[in-house]
Amino acid sequence: DRVEVKAANGAWVPVENGGAVVVAAGVPIEARVTVTNLAEATWLPGRHRRPGGVYVVAEGAGETRTPLAAAVARHDSATIRRVRLTPAGIDGSETITLTFLAEGRTRFGQKFQVTLNP
Repeated sequence: DRVEVKAANGAWVPVENGGAVVVAAGVPIEARVTVTNLAEATWLPGRHRRPGGVYVVAEGAGETRTPLAAAVARHDSATIRRVRLTPAGIDGSETITLTFLAEGRTRFGQKFQVTLNP
């Protein structure tokens, strides 16, 4: 539904799919992601890497996984407040792809891309 990236000035900047944002160099980059579950199944929290637990996966400058903190039922929304987009700082432009992962099952959902420019 919505992706906001923490910009170089510390502000949360809304980003469109395929968009770009200027970020701080040399520090891990974070986002806030708001999603709505349109599937029939409830999304399970991703704690303890249990089968079926749902994570937001960021790929590009390495891979990070951020677990859902609580279950998200059909048609409910949730905001994942600290999605790490990069495992470490970046020095050059990086395109990051966000998707979902059901642990031990499959990746799912629309791919969302954002370019980070330090």
